[in-house]
Amino acid sequence: MSEELIDEKIEKMEEEPEDKRLRRIVKKIKEDAKTRANQIIEDAEEKASAIIEEAKRKTETSVEKILRKGKESAEQIKKRKIGETKLKVKQRKMKLQEELIEATLNKAQEKLQNLSTSKDYKNILEKLVLRSAIGLNGGELEIILPKQHKNIELSLADIAKKVEEQTKNKTTLKIAKEEAEAVGGCIVRKSDKSISIDNTFKAIMERKIEKIRTIAAKIFQ
Repeated sequence: MSEELIDEKIEKMEEEPEDKRLRRIVKKIKEDAKTRANQIIEDAEEKASAIIEEAKRKTETSVEKILRKGKESAEQIKKRKIGETKLKVKQRKMKLQEELIEATLNKAQEKLQNLSTSKDYKNILEKLVLRSAIGLNGGELEIILPKQHKNIELSLADIAKKVEEQTKNKTTLKIAKEEAEAVGGCIVRKSDKSISIDNTFKAIMERKIEKIRTIAAKIFQ
């Protein structure tokens, strides 16, 4: 802008009445203030909205996190309870299984005890001797009996003959001086004591235990 033009504007301002010039200045100040205020309000509203959105986002994230943790915790508790229940059921089944096995063995032991004093015992004992002697493939054999059964007259010659028929080996049987610690049954061994077969009731029961356990396990499956 040239100096002439500036001087001209100044002259016009000086010619303008004082009160009019003041009103115009005040009006300008008000307009600038209003514009500035509106801008400040607009900026404040934008910042407030951003703060609210951020707070909402953080709140939602926190709630989701809490819910997720709660769900995970509930699942862990559920799994733990299920695991504990399964373990208790398994332990209970094992206990019942052992009780069944023990009851079965006790019952069998009782029956064998009664059997050893029955009228059929001699026949049962001879069958056990025969089975044992065949298992040893005949030869010179000795029979070890419980003390209370040493007076039973066994048909040793007949048993030896049956063994020979089965094994094709000459067989002799005699009662040993030793006594078996058992309620019934017998132990048959080679006369040189190199090998023996234990068919006492106790040994028979011990060999049957695994079979009884297998049956009991199937019952509790």
